[in-house]
Amino acid sequence: RVPGLGNMRAEKIRKILDTPVPKEVGIYTQKKLMIDDTDENIDNDNDDARENDMT
Repeated sequence: RVPGLGNMRAEKIRKILDTPVPKEVGIYTQKKLMIDDTDENIDNDNDDARENDMT
């Protein structure tokens, strides 16, 4: 067993990690993660500004 992943066995995790992923999926995922990360940071900055205005 792997700590932090509940009842998922190491063999199952190894199988998931060994499964090949098409190149297009990897590229899409990287772009999506970068876009989401940027949006998240902008939202957090706005929230902080709003909190400061209230005080």
